Amino acid sequence: MYTRTIFSILLLASSCLIAESEEVPVLRVLNWSEYLSVDPKVDDGLAIEEKSYALREFSKEFGCKVEYYEYEETTEAFSRIDKNEGFYDVVVASSGEVVRMIEGGYVEPLDKVKIPNYRYVSLFYDDLESQRDIWNYAMPYLYGTTGIAFRSDLVSQMVTGLDQFFDPEFSPDVKRAILNDSQVMFGLVSIMLGNDPNTNRRGYHSDAAKTLHRLKSANLIDTISTSVELLGEKLVNGEIGFAIMYSGDALGIAEEESNIEYIIPSEGAEYYIDSFVIPSSSKNKELAHSFLNFMLRPDINARESMELLFPTLNLAALSIVEKRAPDQLLDENIYPLPETVRGLHEFSMRSASLIQYWHRFLNEN
Repeated sequence: MYTRTIFSILLLASSCLIAESEEVPVLRVLNWSEYLSVDPKVDDGLAIEEKSYALREFSKEFGCKVEYYEYEETTEAFSRIDKNEGFYDVVVASSGEVVRMIEGGYVEPLDKVKIPNYRYVSLFYDDLESQRDIWNYAMPYLYGTTGIAFRSDLVSQMVTGLDQFFDPEFSPDVKRAILNDSQVMFGLVSIMLGNDPNTNRRGYHSDAAKTLHRLKSANLIDTISTSVELLGEKLVNGEIGFAIMYSGDALGIAEEESNIEYIIPSEGAEYYIDSFVIPSSSKNKELAHSFLNFMLRPDINARESMELLFPTLNLAALSIVEKRAPDQLLDENIYPLPETVRGLHEFSMRSASLIQYWHRFLNEN
């Protein structure tokens, strides 16, 4: 009896040691800041891995741990996977950056057999992208526009376009805020000037810089930041009257403050598709494919779209949105009409020297 007891204790201890030695798989995800919905009922002091319904459910279902990282500026995603080989397993990036990643050999072609929910995605929206093989490497998550958020109680008249935002004489007492993002700001000014937003011609970049410099010289730029949260706070507090913002972020704060509106500029604006990619150096490619399939699950994708106010390309998820949030489908600033989309542009600044030039320009006093 005594011998059996000792044996049982030793067997239990051995089992515990084996269990402790088994490593739980870890999936490292890199995403835009504020681009994953969080449960408002969960303690705000917790890490996003605990606050996000999607991350909690994925971890539970697949018996893994998710480490979640965020970035702020368009070209940062490319830079992060370039400098941290083998660290990230899944990255969310706009299609312009995905093209750079593909060209540099940084991302893995997707095995769509392992992503059966990809069948729900419709690419009807984008003739340009259908001519490339980007969707062999990328899985669309959500999409949106970059336009103008403004306070109707502070500006002198209704804002309709970029020409008003960048005109120092339009509401000259009202401060503006712009994104600290080379690609976005050059692209928007170029659209207003009638130039190609994706050109490497230095003359066009000089023209765009002069336009922004006029606002700086008039002391009308209050804030240059990558933080959409900061821009939103300044608009809500009335410290600024205009801000260049991403559509979902702007529409989110417009729900808090009735005087805030968001518009897609009449001249055109940025149109982006944010997609999941798997870095070639990922150490957990099987788990990464499972995560992509999970995030395309209609109930998960619809939840993210409705909470973040960014539209989805997932037709099964769209049916859920139609039932639960029909007003979102009718809002043309969330779901732009096809004719509006045709006047928008995807931004892709390829030149590293021009990216550095704009970074210096935006951040100099």
